[in-house]
Amino acid sequence: MPAGTYYFEADCHIRNASYSDGIAHVRCQLVNASNSQIGFEHNTRVGESGEVTLQPSGKFTISATTGFRLRVIASESNRAKYNDTGTSAQKLASRIKFWKVL
Repeated sequence: MPAGTYYFEADCHIRNASYSDGIAHVRCQLVNASNSQIGFEHNTRVGESGEVTLQPSGKFTISATTGFRLRVIASESNRAKYNDTGTSAQKLASRIKFWKVL
């Protein structure tokens, strides 16, 4: 994205691969190409075999063209499945929407 000030909102779909234990804390963050967090993260718990959609949002300004991605951090990361590469029934989508402030 080119330099400027932006609002963003994202959807980050996560599932818990465990049938017997929850995930105590899972966070979704928007990060820039330098892996720095932008805006606000969304934090929650995911129950046994549960799925959740986290929705981070915020406003930021960049001075040069850069890229962005969503990052998931989980207290039991081996069980948090995000953009799962399994069968099509298990694939989880994400979305990031940007609005430029004029």
